[in-house]
Amino acid sequence: MAPCACFAGRAVVSAAPSSSAEPAKSADAAALVEHDKLVERLLAEAEAACGPTAWPRVEALITSLVELYGEGLGRMLEHARAAARSPTDLDEQLAGDEVVSSLLLLHDLHPVALDRRLERALERLHEEVPHAAPLAVVGVADGVVKLRAVDSKATPPTSHVVARAIEREAPELAGVQVDGAPPARADGLVPATSLLRGGRS
Repeated sequence: MAPCACFAGRAVVSAAPSSSAEPAKSADAAALVEHDKLVERLLAEAEAACGPTAWPRVEALITSLVELYGEGLGRMLEHARAAARSPTDLDEQLAGDEVVSSLLLLHDLHPVALDRRLERALERLHEEVPHAAPLAVVGVADGVVKLRAVDSKATPPTSHVVARAIEREAPELAGVQVDGAPPARADGLVPATSLLRGGRS
């Protein structure tokens, strides 16, 4: 059985902007991870304080608020695209912001299709690790993307390296599975979709 590198669930929060695109993404990633720890701790404390009777109501309230924000965000995007000189350029800018991208994914509003984002991640990975075997997508099932090496004679990148590349473009996925690569775990930047489902993962 091929090894699987899994992403941990991540909550979405804003992060301070940066003057450089790559440092900004790095800062956003770090901020998201740190805020996830805070959100997870606060949710656990709130659940313990509320008890089994009151907690479902609190959870329903959080879900309702998140859904309301998602509806508002969707309408803002519609207005922005209608007023933009180039809706395509606007979508690219939104998708390039890690925090905004995570929010759009949370509400199923991301402008770039998953298959295209996976292609982009693998293209960037091959540029960063040119001596490793290039990878191709086999399919996506149960939130896990399955990959295979295109060149069977070359060694594919480690699952950890692949996971980090996939996370940058498709943080909503639950994990990555690479045939022939050693297993590794990675901290993902997955939006808190569990809030929309009425529960935490």
